[in-house]
Amino acid sequence: MDLASLIVGLINALAWPSAAVLIVLLLRVPISARLAELTRFKWKNIEVEFEKKIKEIEQQADKVLPAVRKIEANDSLAINVGENITAGEAVSVEEDRFSRLAELSPPAAIIQAWLPVEEALKSLAHRHDIPVSRRLSSSEIIKLLTQRNVLDASTVSILNGLRALRNEAAHAEATELNISQAKEYQALTRRLVTALMQD
Repeated sequence: MDLASLIVGLINALAWPSAAVLIVLLLRVPISARLAELTRFKWKNIEVEFEKKIKEIEQQADKVLPAVRKIEANDSLAINVGENITAGEAVSVEEDRFSRLAELSPPAAIIQAWLPVEEALKSLAHRHDIPVSRRLSSSEIIKLLTQRNVLDASTVSILNGLRALRNEAAHAEATELNISQAKEYQALTRRLVTALMQD
């Protein structure tokens, strides 16, 4: 083997590894930037990410939202004219329905827990003479209420956080979230509805 053949063989042997090293060096900044942006992986980590976000929203809520008064078992609610049931019975029935749904599908329970928030937003808009149609999304109603200075920045942040979690739940598999997360979400939506109904 002469020197020329040795050099050609050496170049051939080092060509691909050298090209790979060069590509990694050239792309190291964009690749590392993209890796830093990854906050979760698919599979089961949606549960971990959801838990992290709900805890952040709970911390915000503790600063600005009132605690929901615990309903006493003997509080009375008028359901229809002439028909009364105790608040404890009504809450028990609602809790039982929600718990059964959360057992079957935590994402479905989360979606269900968001519905009273949408109704409270529409009611709040109505009380402030802001016309809203049935076709308006909750984000559009939030924008209208914010533009009219009905909602403060903290409440808007909580609303948007819960709405984003509802959207994540809508795209999650039944096994990607758990019952306790659905119940935590429901507790937050109840506090939010209470605050919205007081404005």
